[in-house]
Amino acid sequence: MYRFTITFGITVLISAPALRAEIGIDPQAPDDPSYFVSDNIRYHHIRYQQENDSIEVIGISGTDYDSIINIPPLIQIPGVEAGYPVSQIDMNAFKDCVRLREVGLPYTVSHINDSAFEGCTALEKITVTGGETPQLLMIGNNVYSGCKALTSIPDYPRLFHIGFGAFKNTGFKSFVMPENCTIVPDNAFEGCTSLESFKFSDICRQVGNSAFSGCTSLTDINLGDTKATYIGSSAFSGCTAMTIVTIPSTMLTLGTSAFSGCEALINVTSYAVTAPHAGTDVFPQAAYDNATLSYPEGATGYDNQYTAWHLFDHSIVSSIRDVTVETASEPVYYTIEGLRVSRPREGSVYVRVIGSHVDKVIVR
Repeated sequence: MYRFTITFGITVLISAPALRAEIGIDPQAPDDPSYFVSDNIRYHHIRYQQENDSIEVIGISGTDYDSIINIPPLIQIPGVEAGYPVSQIDMNAFKDCVRLREVGLPYTVSHINDSAFEGCTALEKITVTGGETPQLLMIGNNVYSGCKALTSIPDYPRLFHIGFGAFKNTGFKSFVMPENCTIVPDNAFEGCTSLESFKFSDICRQVGNSAFSGCTSLTDINLGDTKATYIGSSAFSGCTAMTIVTIPSTMLTLGTSAFSGCEALINVTSYAVTAPHAGTDVFPQAAYDNATLSYPEGATGYDNQYTAWHLFDHSIVSSIRDVTVETASEPVYYTIEGLRVSRPREGSVYVRVIGSHVDKVIVR
Protein backbone atom coordinates (compact mmCIF):
# COMPACT_ATOMS: atom_id res chain seq x y z
CA MET A 1 0.00 0.00 0.00
CA TYR A 2 1.40 3.40 -0.98
CA ARG A 3 0.55 6.78 0.57
CA PHE A 4 0.44 9.95 -1.49
CA THR A 5 -0.24 13.39 -0.02
CA ILE A 6 -2.22 15.94 -2.02
CA THR A 7 -1.04 19.55 -1.80
CA PHE A 8 -4.04 20.67 0.23
CA GLY A 9 -3.64 18.04 2.95
CA ILE A 10 -5.68 15.00 1.93
CA THR A 11 -3.97 11.63 1.66
CA VAL A 12 -5.21 8.83 -0.55
CA LEU A 13 -4.47 5.15 -0.01
CA ILE A 14 -4.37 3.16 -3.23
CA SER A 15 -3.03 -0.32 -3.80
CA ALA A 16 0.02 -0.43 -6.06
CA PRO A 17 -1.64 -2.18 -9.05
CA ALA A 18 -4.29 0.55 -9.23
CA LEU A 19 -1.76 3.41 -9.46
CA ARG A 20 -1.81 4.83 -12.97
CA ALA A 21 -1.95 8.60 -12.71
CA GLU A 22 -0.80 11.62 -10.72
CA ILE A 23 -2.90 12.60 -7.73
CA GLY A 24 -3.92 16.21 -7.40
CA ILE A 25 -6.48 18.99 -7.39
CA ASP A 26 -9.70 18.59 -9.36
CA PRO A 27 -9.42 21.01 -12.33
CA GLN A 28 -13.20 21.36 -12.34
CA ALA A 29 -13.15 22.67 -8.76
CA PRO A 30 -9.63 24.09 -8.25
CA ASP A 31 -10.58 26.32 -5.33
CA ASP A 32 -12.45 23.70 -3.33
CA PRO A 33 -10.13 21.30 -1.47
CA SER A 34 -12.99 18.89 -0.81
CA TYR A 35 -12.77 17.88 -4.51
CA PHE A 36 -9.74 15.99 -5.78
CA VAL A 37 -8.60 13.65 -8.54
CA SER A 38 -6.92 10.28 -8.17
CA ASP A 39 -6.11 7.99 -11.05
CA ASN A 40 -8.37 9.96 -13.42
CA ILE A 41 -11.32 9.60 -11.04
CA ARG A 42 -12.93 12.61 -9.36
CA TYR A 43 -13.79 12.41 -5.66
CA HIS A 44 -15.69 14.61 -3.23
CA HIS A 45 -15.09 14.66 0.51
CA ILE A 46 -18.60 14.89 1.99
CA ARG A 47 -18.25 16.71 5.30
CA TYR A 48 -20.79 15.86 7.95
CA GLN A 49 -19.78 15.61 11.61
CA GLN A 50 -16.21 14.36 11.50
CA GLU A 51 -16.98 10.77 12.55
CA ASN A 52 -19.56 10.48 9.76
CA ASP A 53 -17.51 11.98 6.94
CA SER A 54 -17.38 9.95 3.73
CA ILE A 55 -16.15 10.13 0.16
CA GLU A 56 -18.30 10.29 -2.97
CA VAL A 57 -17.13 9.31 -6.46
CA ILE A 58 -18.02 12.15 -8.84
CA GLY A 59 -16.87 10.66 -12.14
CA ILE A 60 -14.14 10.62 -14.75
CA SER A 61 -11.63 13.44 -15.04
CA GLY A 62 -11.25 14.28 -18.71
CA THR A 63 -11.74 11.96 -21.67
CA ASP A 64 -8.57 9.86 -21.37
CA TYR A 65 -9.62 7.01 -19.09
CA ASP A 66 -8.86 3.31 -18.88
CA SER A 67 -11.36 0.57 -19.71
CA ILE A 68 -10.80 -1.01 -16.27
CA ILE A 69 -11.35 1.08 -13.15
CA ASN A 70 -10.82 0.04 -9.53
CA ILE A 71 -12.00 2.41 -6.81
CA PRO A 72 -10.30 2.17 -3.38
CA PRO A 73 -12.54 1.66 -0.31
CA LEU A 74 -10.81 4.24 1.92
CA ILE A 75 -9.58 7.81 1.65
CA GLN A 76 -7.36 8.79 4.56
CA ILE A 77 -7.55 12.26 6.07
CA PRO A 78 -4.60 13.44 8.21
CA GLY A 79 -5.21 12.69 11.87
CA VAL A 80 -7.86 10.02 11.15
CA GLU A 81 -6.17 6.66 11.39
CA ALA A 82 -8.91 4.54 9.81
CA GLY A 83 -9.68 6.91 6.96
CA TYR A 84 -13.06 7.71 5.44
CA PRO A 85 -14.99 5.21 3.34
CA VAL A 86 -16.07 5.70 -0.25
CA SER A 87 -19.81 5.59 0.39
CA GLN A 88 -21.51 6.75 -2.81
CA ILE A 89 -21.27 6.78 -6.57
CA ASP A 90 -22.70 10.13 -7.63
CA MET A 91 -25.51 10.74 -10.11
CA ASN A 92 -24.29 10.45 -13.73
CA ALA A 93 -20.76 9.67 -12.46
CA PHE A 94 -19.79 7.39 -15.36
CA LYS A 95 -22.73 7.99 -17.68
CA ASP A 96 -21.95 7.31 -21.35
CA CYS A 97 -18.36 6.19 -20.66
CA VAL A 98 -18.55 3.92 -23.67
CA ARG A 99 -15.00 2.57 -23.32
CA LEU A 100 -15.53 1.44 -19.74
CA ARG A 101 -15.39 -2.36 -19.63
CA GLU A 102 -14.86 -3.34 -15.98
CA VAL A 103 -15.45 -1.55 -12.68
CA GLY A 104 -14.35 -2.53 -9.19
CA LEU A 105 -16.66 -0.92 -6.64
CA PRO A 106 -15.51 -0.95 -3.00
CA TYR A 107 -17.56 -2.88 -0.47
CA THR A 108 -18.05 0.39 1.44
CA VAL A 109 -20.42 1.86 -1.18
CA SER A 110 -23.98 2.08 0.14
CA HIS A 111 -25.61 4.10 -2.66
CA ILE A 112 -25.22 4.04 -6.44
CA ASN A 113 -27.15 7.09 -7.54
CA ASP A 114 -29.28 7.76 -10.62
CA SER A 115 -27.78 7.04 -14.05
CA ALA A 116 -24.32 6.38 -12.56
CA PHE A 117 -23.41 3.92 -15.35
CA GLU A 118 -26.19 4.60 -17.83
CA GLY A 119 -25.13 4.17 -21.44
CA CYS A 120 -21.88 2.33 -20.66
CA THR A 121 -22.46 0.01 -23.59
CA ALA A 122 -19.17 -1.92 -23.24
CA LEU A 123 -19.45 -2.48 -19.48
CA GLU A 124 -19.20 -6.24 -18.92
CA LYS A 125 -18.25 -6.72 -15.30
CA ILE A 126 -18.94 -5.22 -11.88
CA THR A 127 -16.86 -6.54 -8.98
CA VAL A 128 -16.73 -5.82 -5.26
CA THR A 129 -13.30 -4.81 -3.96
CA GLY A 130 -11.99 -4.78 -0.41
CA GLY A 131 -12.75 -8.34 0.61
CA GLU A 132 -15.68 -7.56 2.91
CA THR A 133 -19.47 -8.02 2.70
CA PRO A 134 -20.90 -5.39 0.32
CA GLN A 135 -22.74 -2.59 2.10
CA LEU A 136 -24.87 -1.55 -0.87
CA LEU A 137 -28.40 -0.54 0.11
CA MET A 138 -29.75 1.35 -2.90
CA ILE A 139 -29.41 1.27 -6.68
CA GLY A 140 -30.93 4.42 -8.16
CA ASN A 141 -32.98 5.07 -11.27
CA ASN A 142 -31.49 4.01 -14.63
CA VAL A 143 -28.16 3.12 -13.01
CA TYR A 144 -27.25 0.42 -15.57
CA SER A 145 -29.74 1.32 -18.27
CA GLY A 146 -28.32 0.61 -21.72
CA CYS A 147 -25.39 -1.49 -20.45
CA LYS A 148 -25.98 -4.09 -23.14
CA ALA A 149 -22.83 -6.10 -22.38
CA LEU A 150 -23.59 -6.44 -18.66
CA THR A 151 -24.91 -9.93 -17.82
CA SER A 152 -24.84 -9.88 -14.00
CA ILE A 153 -24.11 -7.87 -10.88
CA PRO A 154 -22.54 -9.03 -7.59
CA ASP A 155 -24.64 -10.46 -4.76
CA TYR A 156 -25.71 -7.59 -2.50
CA PRO A 157 -27.24 -9.13 0.64
CA ARG A 158 -28.29 -5.77 2.13
CA LEU A 159 -29.80 -4.24 -1.00
CA PHE A 160 -33.42 -3.22 -0.43
CA HIS A 161 -34.15 -0.59 -3.10
CA ILE A 162 -33.85 -0.73 -6.89
CA GLY A 163 -34.84 2.36 -8.89
CA PHE A 164 -37.00 2.49 -12.00
CA GLY A 165 -35.25 1.51 -15.22
CA ALA A 166 -32.22 0.33 -13.24
CA PHE A 167 -31.43 -2.62 -15.56
CA LYS A 168 -33.30 -1.57 -18.68
CA ASN A 169 -31.78 -2.91 -21.92
CA THR A 170 -29.02 -4.88 -20.19
CA GLY A 171 -27.73 -8.31 -21.24
CA PHE A 172 -28.87 -10.28 -18.19
CA LYS A 173 -29.84 -13.91 -18.82
CA SER A 174 -31.10 -14.57 -15.30
CA PHE A 175 -31.72 -12.54 -12.18
CA VAL A 176 -32.42 -13.38 -8.54
CA MET A 177 -34.27 -10.58 -6.80
CA PRO A 178 -32.49 -9.60 -3.54
CA GLU A 179 -34.36 -11.02 -0.58
CA ASN A 180 -34.87 -7.60 1.05
CA CYS A 181 -36.47 -6.01 -2.03
CA THR A 182 -40.25 -5.73 -2.07
CA ILE A 183 -40.82 -4.00 -5.42
CA VAL A 184 -39.76 -4.61 -9.01
CA PRO A 185 -40.00 -0.98 -10.14
CA ASP A 186 -41.32 0.52 -13.35
CA ASN A 187 -39.24 -0.35 -16.46
CA ALA A 188 -36.68 -2.16 -14.28
CA PHE A 189 -35.88 -4.88 -16.86
CA GLU A 190 -37.65 -3.46 -19.90
CA GLY A 191 -36.06 -4.55 -23.16
CA CYS A 192 -33.83 -7.21 -21.61
CA THR A 193 -34.21 -9.52 -24.57
CA SER A 194 -31.73 -12.10 -23.22
CA LEU A 195 -33.48 -12.51 -19.84
CA GLU A 196 -34.67 -16.11 -19.61
CA SER A 197 -35.47 -16.51 -15.91
CA PHE A 198 -36.32 -14.31 -12.94
CA LYS A 199 -36.63 -15.35 -9.30
CA PHE A 200 -38.82 -13.08 -7.18
CA SER A 201 -38.11 -12.49 -3.51
CA ASP A 202 -40.56 -14.06 -1.07
CA ILE A 203 -41.54 -10.59 0.17
CA CYS A 204 -42.12 -9.10 -3.29
CA ARG A 205 -45.33 -7.07 -3.15
CA GLN A 206 -45.46 -5.27 -6.48
CA VAL A 207 -44.37 -5.55 -10.10
CA GLY A 208 -44.25 -2.10 -11.67
CA ASN A 209 -45.47 -0.75 -14.99
CA SER A 210 -43.54 -2.15 -17.98
CA ALA A 211 -41.14 -3.83 -15.54
CA PHE A 212 -40.44 -6.71 -17.97
CA SER A 213 -41.90 -5.28 -21.16
CA GLY A 214 -40.17 -6.66 -24.24
CA CYS A 215 -38.31 -9.45 -22.41
CA THR A 216 -38.72 -11.76 -25.38
CA SER A 217 -36.78 -14.71 -23.90
CA LEU A 218 -38.67 -14.88 -20.60
CA THR A 219 -40.70 -18.11 -20.49
CA ASP A 220 -42.08 -18.53 -16.98
CA ILE A 221 -43.24 -16.04 -14.33
CA ASN A 222 -43.85 -17.54 -10.90
CA LEU A 223 -45.18 -15.16 -8.25
CA GLY A 224 -46.88 -18.01 -6.42
CA ASP A 225 -44.66 -17.89 -3.32
CA THR A 226 -44.64 -14.09 -3.00
CA LYS A 227 -46.87 -11.57 -1.23
CA ALA A 228 -47.51 -9.61 -4.43
CA THR A 229 -50.77 -7.67 -4.61
CA TYR A 230 -50.27 -5.71 -7.83
CA ILE A 231 -48.94 -6.27 -11.34
CA GLY A 232 -48.62 -2.98 -13.21
CA SER A 233 -49.78 -1.90 -16.62
CA SER A 234 -47.84 -3.57 -19.47
CA ALA A 235 -45.65 -5.26 -16.84
CA PHE A 236 -45.00 -8.27 -19.11
CA SER A 237 -46.21 -6.90 -22.43
CA GLY A 238 -44.38 -8.27 -25.43
CA CYS A 239 -42.94 -11.28 -23.58
CA THR A 240 -43.52 -13.40 -26.65
CA ALA A 241 -41.89 -16.59 -25.30
CA MET A 242 -43.84 -16.66 -22.04
CA THR A 243 -45.85 -19.86 -21.59
CA ILE A 244 -46.61 -20.07 -17.85
CA VAL A 245 -47.87 -17.48 -15.35
CA THR A 246 -48.46 -18.20 -11.67
CA ILE A 247 -50.35 -15.63 -9.59
CA PRO A 248 -50.24 -15.66 -5.75
CA SER A 249 -53.16 -15.86 -3.32
CA THR A 250 -52.48 -12.25 -2.27
CA MET A 251 -52.98 -10.73 -5.73
CA LEU A 252 -55.55 -7.92 -5.94
CA THR A 253 -55.02 -6.18 -9.30
CA LEU A 254 -53.58 -6.86 -12.74
CA GLY A 255 -52.98 -3.61 -14.61
CA THR A 256 -54.03 -2.69 -18.12
CA SER A 257 -52.35 -4.83 -20.80
CA ALA A 258 -50.21 -6.55 -18.14
CA PHE A 259 -49.65 -9.57 -20.41
CA SER A 260 -50.48 -8.09 -23.80
CA GLY A 261 -48.54 -9.69 -26.63
CA CYS A 262 -47.87 -12.88 -24.64
CA GLU A 263 -49.22 -14.97 -27.49
CA ALA A 264 -47.51 -18.22 -26.40
CA LEU A 265 -49.27 -18.51 -23.04
CA ILE A 266 -50.68 -21.99 -22.39
CA ASN A 267 -51.17 -21.99 -18.62
CA VAL A 268 -52.31 -19.32 -16.16
CA THR A 269 -52.63 -20.41 -12.53
CA SER A 270 -54.15 -18.17 -9.87
CA TYR A 271 -54.11 -19.08 -6.18
CA ALA A 272 -56.34 -16.13 -5.24
CA VAL A 273 -59.69 -17.20 -3.74
CA THR A 274 -61.16 -13.88 -4.84
CA ALA A 275 -60.44 -13.16 -8.47
CA PRO A 276 -57.99 -10.26 -8.82
CA HIS A 277 -59.30 -7.23 -10.63
CA ALA A 278 -58.34 -7.71 -14.28
CA GLY A 279 -59.82 -5.89 -17.25
CA THR A 280 -60.56 -7.70 -20.49
CA ASP A 281 -57.35 -6.36 -22.11
CA VAL A 282 -54.96 -7.91 -19.58
CA PHE A 283 -54.21 -10.96 -21.77
CA PRO A 284 -54.09 -11.27 -25.57
CA GLN A 285 -56.85 -13.05 -27.47
CA ALA A 286 -54.51 -15.97 -28.20
CA ALA A 287 -54.26 -16.65 -24.45
CA TYR A 288 -58.03 -16.61 -24.04
CA ASP A 289 -58.30 -19.08 -26.94
CA ASN A 290 -55.43 -21.45 -26.12
CA ALA A 291 -54.31 -21.15 -22.50
CA THR A 292 -55.80 -23.01 -19.55
CA LEU A 293 -56.83 -21.00 -16.50
CA SER A 294 -56.58 -22.78 -13.13
CA TYR A 295 -58.04 -21.33 -9.91
CA PRO A 296 -59.01 -22.68 -6.44
CA GLU A 297 -62.23 -24.53 -5.68
CA GLY A 298 -64.71 -22.21 -4.03
CA ALA A 299 -63.06 -19.08 -5.44
CA THR A 300 -65.31 -16.20 -6.45
CA GLY A 301 -65.26 -13.67 -9.27
CA TYR A 302 -63.68 -15.77 -11.99
CA ASP A 303 -67.02 -16.05 -13.80
CA ASN A 304 -67.58 -12.29 -13.92
CA GLN A 305 -68.27 -11.49 -17.56
CA TYR A 306 -66.60 -8.09 -17.30
CA THR A 307 -63.21 -9.49 -16.33
CA ALA A 308 -60.34 -11.20 -18.15
CA TRP A 309 -60.99 -14.47 -16.31
CA HIS A 310 -64.36 -15.00 -17.94
CA LEU A 311 -62.80 -14.89 -21.41
CA PHE A 312 -60.66 -18.04 -21.05
CA ASP A 313 -62.13 -20.84 -23.12
CA HIS A 314 -60.44 -23.47 -20.96
CA SER A 315 -60.47 -23.39 -17.15
CA ILE A 316 -59.82 -25.86 -14.32
CA VAL A 317 -61.10 -25.60 -10.76
CA SER A 318 -58.48 -27.11 -8.45
CA SER A 319 -59.36 -28.54 -5.03
CA ILE A 320 -55.68 -28.79 -4.05
CA ARG A 321 -53.80 -25.59 -3.21
CA ASP A 322 -50.66 -27.08 -1.64
CA VAL A 323 -49.14 -30.22 -3.10
CA THR A 324 -46.63 -32.27 -1.10
CA VAL A 325 -44.36 -34.28 -3.36
CA GLU A 326 -41.69 -36.88 -2.72
CA THR A 327 -38.07 -36.20 -3.55
CA ALA A 328 -36.44 -38.22 -6.31
CA SER A 329 -33.17 -38.38 -8.22
CA GLU A 330 -35.01 -38.88 -11.53
CA PRO A 331 -37.78 -36.52 -12.72
CA VAL A 332 -41.23 -37.20 -11.26
CA TYR A 333 -44.27 -35.45 -12.74
CA TYR A 334 -47.54 -34.36 -11.12
CA THR A 335 -50.59 -32.68 -12.59
CA ILE A 336 -51.50 -29.18 -11.45
CA GLU A 337 -54.14 -30.86 -9.26
CA GLY A 338 -51.47 -32.94 -7.51
CA LEU A 339 -51.87 -36.34 -9.16
CA ARG A 340 -48.70 -38.24 -10.06
CA VAL A 341 -48.42 -39.35 -13.69
CA SER A 342 -46.19 -42.07 -15.08
CA ARG A 343 -46.18 -40.85 -18.67
CA PRO A 344 -46.40 -37.07 -19.09
CA ARG A 345 -48.43 -36.04 -22.10
CA GLU A 346 -46.81 -33.80 -24.71
CA GLY A 347 -48.06 -30.22 -24.61
CA SER A 348 -49.40 -30.46 -21.05
CA VAL A 349 -48.27 -28.58 -17.94
CA TYR A 350 -46.92 -30.49 -14.94
CA VAL A 351 -45.17 -30.00 -11.62
CA ARG A 352 -41.74 -31.61 -12.05
CA VAL A 353 -39.64 -32.82 -9.12
CA ILE A 354 -35.91 -33.60 -9.39
CA GLY A 355 -34.30 -34.19 -6.01
CA SER A 356 -35.35 -31.24 -3.85
CA HIS A 357 -35.97 -28.98 -6.87
CA VAL A 358 -39.59 -28.32 -7.85
CA ASP A 359 -40.73 -26.38 -10.90
CA LYS A 360 -43.58 -26.10 -13.36
CA VAL A 361 -42.87 -27.28 -16.89
CA ILE A 362 -44.43 -27.91 -20.26
CA VAL A 363 -43.71 -31.33 -21.75
CA ARG A 364 -42.66 -30.99 -25.39
